[in-house]
Amino acid sequence: MKRSPELRPLSREHNVALKLARDAKQAASSRVERNISEVWRQLSRFWHEEMAAHFRAEEDVIFPLLRGLGQHELVEQLDREHDAMRVVLEDPSRQDRVRLDALGHVLIDHVRREEREAFPILEKLMDEESAQRIRSGLDRLLAHDQREAS
Repeated sequence: MKRSPELRPLSREHNVALKLARDAKQAASSRVERNISEVWRQLSRFWHEEMAAHFRAEEDVIFPLLRGLGQHELVEQLDREHDAMRVVLEDPSRQDRVRLDALGHVLIDHVRREEREAFPILEKLMDEESAQRIRSGLDRLLAHDQREAS
């Protein structure tokens, strides 16, 4: 499916997140500590360099638009998933094999929900004003966070 230009930056990051989620599930099932530790390092780096800003962009720009379109339950679900992933990603003491596997599953389900439910709703119903809000909001939030990571 071809994604609207406004949502492409988030979709690109979703692709990276899906790869890491698959790696997480594979490492967890391998039970090899070195593999598990390496995937946690990759996830931690991705969290600090991209995913934290990605979550903020969705929460500050995308979710309010979805709420405005009456998608309250969907936004609540996406928010709960963000919160669950934050808890694990921000606390190294929670980073074990079982949580790695769970995080992999949650991340895959979350990305699919956004790509298959949330984004198509936005693309179908957004007007030019909403499209501009997405463009400017993502430009501001994602560019700002990339400058901080440098």
